[in-house]
Amino acid sequence: MTPAEPLPRRVALCDANNFFVSCERIFRPDLAGRPVVVLSSNDGCVVSRSDEAKALGIPMGVPFFEIRGLCVHHGVTAFSSNFELYRDISRRMMAVLETCTDRLEVYSVDEAFLSLEIAALEDPEARMREVRRRVLREIHIPVSVGLAPTKTLAKAAAGFAKRHPEAEGVFDLATLSPAERDRFLEDLEVEEIWGVGRRLAPRLRRRGIRSARRLRDMPDHWVLQHLTVRGLNLVWELRGIPCLPLETRETPQKSIQVSRSFGRDTCRKEDLGEALASFAATAGEQLRAQGLRAGLVQVTASSSRHRGTYLSRSAEIPLPRPTAYTPDLIAATREGLERIHVPGVPYAKAEILLLRLTPEGAVQQDLFAQEDALPDSRKQRLMAAVDRINEELGGGALVPAMLRNPHRPWAPRKAQRSSAATTRLEDLPRIQP
Repeated sequence: MTPAEPLPRRVALCDANNFFVSCERIFRPDLAGRPVVVLSSNDGCVVSRSDEAKALGIPMGVPFFEIRGLCVHHGVTAFSSNFELYRDISRRMMAVLETCTDRLEVYSVDEAFLSLEIAALEDPEARMREVRRRVLREIHIPVSVGLAPTKTLAKAAAGFAKRHPEAEGVFDLATLSPAERDRFLEDLEVEEIWGVGRRLAPRLRRRGIRSARRLRDMPDHWVLQHLTVRGLNLVWELRGIPCLPLETRETPQKSIQVSRSFGRDTCRKEDLGEALASFAATAGEQLRAQGLRAGLVQVTASSSRHRGTYLSRSAEIPLPRPTAYTPDLIAATREGLERIHVPGVPYAKAEILLLRLTPEGAVQQDLFAQEDALPDSRKQRLMAAVDRINEELGGGALVPAMLRNPHRPWAPRKAQRSSAATTRLEDLPRIQP
């Protein structure tokens, strides 16, 4: 297929606008049209901005302390990150999108690809405008939609729809003439192409490739020589030739990581152990949600790079057999803590990494392993019950007893965190009579 041929309409990308900010605005409608930012863990950096905050020149990733004065001066509302809320709103949004297509790929917490090969092909753009209205009506999240024959072009089209108000949230590349498509790709900087990344873009620019159009028109042999087969797939996608299928099944993870910077440094071994146990409980939930088990736990604790001498130590703890049982994971973190803890060190961050992940139905049993006091089948039923209760009553309804300590010096700072209004009964909005 050459760039001048008509482009078939095959796939759409729905991308939520300023997703974290949009989630916060659901329960704060008074913030519509006002500048809002959402901060990272420990209220450190800006990770989401409303359009009004962008207009003030607030960049993504800037440390909050650097713009605190600007925020006060312009009345910018800042929220601590509330990932429990964001995950639930994302789940609800994807559930709506799933009813609008025969095939859906959830790409990230705020993006999804939809197949248009079967659904309402007479007017795909009108179809996606209705989908956009439905998500806004039912979930109260604004989305931008890009339509194109390939995932790479759909990603670019969604970005155009997000940046240009005249598109009214939806942009279909098939409505452009060949000359207009060329101009569209000429205006798309090489750094903005999905899949290029920060490392590849400078290499391309050094060779005079500054736009998507220029990359699209490079000879195949040159692309294969300098960018490998993966780069060739990207170039063909820019030409309108689908190379990246919709991944309707979630790809199993090769590892699960949970890490946090502490609200304040701590030298107490008990605090560090409690933090690692909390991370293990979170990682265990993620394991079970994906039907996986872990065979190796890696534990890391670090001091601050900015205060005194930096120290970071890790330990790997192989498990007797792969498991997703939270008490077993916590026991592994305790063993790791004994190996890495150095008395008197002010720790600022901890992390656990679950490795050697296998599907729960493919676990190899060990003939010589000692029998646990609790059989594996009972462990599974117990964890299933815990997960079900936490899902129904809100995260944290059932946790290991050691995590009930209300005083957690290691807990991240969340001075401006909103409520978990969709997942916790105690956080349900109340209407004053």
